[in-house]
Amino acid sequence: MPKLREITAIQNQALKSGLFNGRRFQDGKWYDGIATKLNREESGPKEGDVYIAKFPAIIDNNGESKDVSYNDTYPIQFYHRLTAPLRYPDMSQESFGNPDMSNQEIADMVLICIAKRSKVKAFPEEICAAIVASFVKELSPAQLMPLQLQQATMEILETNTDTFSVFAQEFENVDFALTTDISMIAVRYRITTLYGKNCFTLCN
Repeated sequence: MPKLREITAIQNQALKSGLFNGRRFQDGKWYDGIATKLNREESGPKEGDVYIAKFPAIIDNNGESKDVSYNDTYPIQFYHRLTAPLRYPDMSQESFGNPDMSNQEIADMVLICIAKRSKVKAFPEEICAAIVASFVKELSPAQLMPLQLQQATMEILETNTDTFSVFAQEFENVDFALTTDISMIAVRYRITTLYGKNCFTLCN
């Protein structure tokens, strides 16, 4: 019910129409959906050695996965990933409305940006600042209504502009030679949504 995918799509559009609307970003890729870590068996250096690599991908409801790793045909790429189990606080202590009628959900997320330096002509800290400046902090009533949400807020928690540590966080045991032409930025954020229990349904 909390419409995480729709909210990340709103964030993507804010980036596209915000500080990333220049010509050098026009051929960029903003991935729809929410990435998850997948496991893949890789061969080790010695014959018979096998190890598990973890990499992010977006899985649709047909079970098909879409790779979100670095692709040098794009000047810049963005994807969102859920980083922790969803949380549902006890609403009985809340002072507004009827707590038995509403649910609150808290989703800890990370927005990953992968940029080709020679194309975007910007340093990682500049890209990070542009993401933060374009970030949607709260959905408007016009945005909430079609999503059947009572409230939706987004809070930036932490940023990381160190390409090598961001790569290690997202791609575990993946054999890929990072070049100095690649920048990776991570922006950790939290989505808090409030929605009516009566609005939640999995039926068509």
